[in-house]
Amino acid sequence: MREALRKIFKGDVLVWTVFILLLVFSVLQVFSAISYLTYLSSAYTSPIQQHIIFLMAGVIIVILFVNVKIFRPTTKFFRIGSYFGLLFSWGLLLYLLSRGQKIGDAARWLEVFGFTIQPSEFAKFFLIITIADLLDSNYCILEKVISYFRRSEFSFSSKQQFGIIVFLFFVTCILIAAENLSTAVLLGIVVFVMLSLSNVAWKKIALLLGGIVTVIMICWGISKLVPEDAKSDNAAVAKVVGFLHRFPTWESRVVEFFKPDSDDKYKITDKNRQNVHAQRAIARGGFAKFGPGTSIERDYLPNAYNDFIYAIVVEEYGLLGGVIIIVLFLGLLFRAPAIAWRQKSEYASFLVFGATFIIVLQAFINMAVSVKLGPVTGQPLPLISKGGTSIFFVCAYFGLILNLSKKETENESLIEIKKGNNEDEFQIFD
Repeated sequence: MREALRKIFKGDVLVWTVFILLLVFSVLQVFSAISYLTYLSSAYTSPIQQHIIFLMAGVIIVILFVNVKIFRPTTKFFRIGSYFGLLFSWGLLLYLLSRGQKIGDAARWLEVFGFTIQPSEFAKFFLIITIADLLDSNYCILEKVISYFRRSEFSFSSKQQFGIIVFLFFVTCILIAAENLSTAVLLGIVVFVMLSLSNVAWKKIALLLGGIVTVIMICWGISKLVPEDAKSDNAAVAKVVGFLHRFPTWESRVVEFFKPDSDDKYKITDKNRQNVHAQRAIARGGFAKFGPGTSIERDYLPNAYNDFIYAIVVEEYGLLGGVIIIVLFLGLLFRAPAIAWRQKSEYASFLVFGATFIIVLQAFINMAVSVKLGPVTGQPLPLISKGGTSIFFVCAYFGLILNLSKKETENESLIEIKKGNNEDEFQIFD
C-alpha cells in the first residue's frame, strides 16, 4: 500500500506537504466563513460539500499532472498545446466582454452548462507556459514548428523573441484588465520575474515597463474624458465607456487606501465596509487562539469565504495561525529555486519559477489586502479561498511543480532537447 501511494504521489515532499496543509486549512476556513452562503442555501452543508468536491477534483488534477504523460509539461504536445490554449483563452476573454456574467460590478465569469468559469485563469496558465517556452534559448517549440513547416532550420533573433513575448503579454493583459485589473497586474509581475531571470536585456525589460505605464496613463486619461453614463446616444462613446466601466471602482479603491486616517476611519460606509470588518476580525484574533467556527465578522464581512478569508483565519487562530499560512507559502517560494536549478532545460526552470510565483504572489496580495497593506483587489487566497476555476488552476500549477520536481524529469528534459536537435525526428506526439 505504501509503495503504491509512493508511485502515485511522486515529487518533492515539501511541495506535497504545503499542498496538503493548504487543503486542510481550506476545508476548515471555508466551513467557518460561509455563514452567509448557508443562510441562502436550502441545505446547511451544501456550500462546504461543493467546496470539498472542488478540492477533490483539484487533487485529481495534481495526480494527473504528476503521473499521466499527456499532462507532462516537458512533452512537445504540451508545449505546442499551450499556444492553442492561449488563443482559446483570448476567445473566451473577448466573449466575456460582451456576454460575461456579472457578480458584483465585474463580469469575470462565463456560464457553461450550469457552471461558471473564469477565462482569466486559462489565460494566466497558458501565458506562463508559452513565455517559458519562448525564453528557452536551446529548444523553443515554436521555432521547431516553424522549422518543420519551412523545411529549413529557423530560430528567432533576440528582437523577434522579445517582440513575440511583448505581443502575447500585452494582448493577454489588456483582455484581462478590462474586467480584472488586479489579475492583469499580478500576471505582469510574474512575467517580469521570468524575464529578469532570463537572458533578455534589462534595457528591453525597462522598455516594456515604460510601455505598460504609457498604456495605463492613456486609459486613465480616456476614462476622465468620456461621460460616466454608458447609455450615451453616441454608440462609439457608449462602447468606450462600457469598456472602461471598472475605472471608477479602481480609482475609489486606490483613493480609499491612500486616504489619511481620521477620527471616523472605522465608520462603516459602502467604500470601506470590507476593510473595516477585516480589521475588526484581525483585531479580535490576538496572538494565539484555537477557535474554529467562532468568527463574528464572517456574518458582516463581504466575501469572507473568498477575498477576505485570511482575516477570518487570524480572527479564529490568532497571529500564530496567520503566520503559519505565510510560512507555508514561503516554504513553496524557497523550494522553487532548488527544483528549478535541477532542471536540464531552461523551459522547465522558467516554468517552475512562473508557476511558483503566480501562487505565492497572489497569496501575498490577498493577505496584504486583508491587513490593509494594499488596496482591495478581489484576489482569492490560493487553495484556501472558496472557488472553482481558481482552485483547479492553482492545483494545475502545483501539478507542474511536482511533475518537474520528480527525479526522472531531469533525464526526460535532456532527452527532449537531444531529440529536438534532429529535425527529422521532430514529432508532436512523443
